[in-house]
Amino acid sequence: TNLFFYIYWLLFPILIFCNLSLSANSRGDFQYKKMKISAEEWLTNTKEIWKEQEILYIATDEKDKENFFEPFRKAGHKLYFLSDFKELAGLDDMDPNWMGMIDVVVASRGRAFAGSFRSTFSGYINRLRGYYGLSMQDSWFGQPEQKNMMHEFHNVNLDTYAKEWPDAWLGIDADVAPSQDIF
Repeated sequence: TNLFFYIYWLLFPILIFCNLSLSANSRGDFQYKKMKISAEEWLTNTKEIWKEQEILYIATDEKDKENFFEPFRKAGHKLYFLSDFKELAGLDDMDPNWMGMIDVVVASRGRAFAGSFRSTFSGYINRLRGYYGLSMQDSWFGQPEQKNMMHEFHNVNLDTYAKEWPDAWLGIDADVAPSQDIF
């Protein structure tokens, strides 16, 4: 447990310089094939979110990071992945099952966030952003139909696994019921 927090605090200063997080769509075991989009589509669908030549931290399970994310580099962005800090943070000495958790925590602290709709990985990043008190106006999905879904208050419906709901973080420290008024 101490190693996890050590690595988080080691990477935290990098976030201050990056000012941004992008969770690229879950590529590996993501069961919603329609939600898997190319890097070109990601860039097109989210380009107005990122500042010009902004440094992007990408939390992803994509195996071919160099080639897949090339459109972002060509657009002038400097990209960082957790694997870029392997030596600095001593990640080889850590249980590999923790890598996704570290990615989630680091990605949740960025200036802006874009994730994959229906991804529990992206959903948990949004939930952490809610716990931290960050505005959901700075969270998007990379899929155009769902892009601004986090910007509106919705009560929990039957499709609860598809995204995080404000009920998970609004009013949890007080006697206040989640509502549009406090969203």
